[in-house]
Amino acid sequence: MSERVEAVPSRLRDYGGLLGRNAESFSGIESYANETASDTSGFTGVMATLIPVVQGATALYSETLRLAHAKLLRVREELDNTAAEYEERERQIEQLLSGIATALSGMRP
Repeated sequence: MSERVEAVPSRLRDYGGLLGRNAESFSGIESYANETASDTSGFTGVMATLIPVVQGATALYSETLRLAHAKLLRVREELDNTAAEYEERERQIEQLLSGIATALSGMRP
């Protein structure tokens, strides 16, 4: 079964913009985790032994969010590049068809 697939460069760029916004959300979550969620200032006594665990979990969580941020930005860049390639191909096809139309109109008596 053959289905028609249509790539619209403006939509690819829109999806890229959405990915960029999502990536920035990961940065905000990471900031919150580092500033607030990993606060161990109130840990005393036996709870103080958990400080390294909380710090380790926060570091792992932060690294995961940074990785997700980087991956989303890379996909966004690839979508933008793909959109530019489609636009360039469309421009080349338009030039080719225009040249053919000019040549054919020159053949008319």
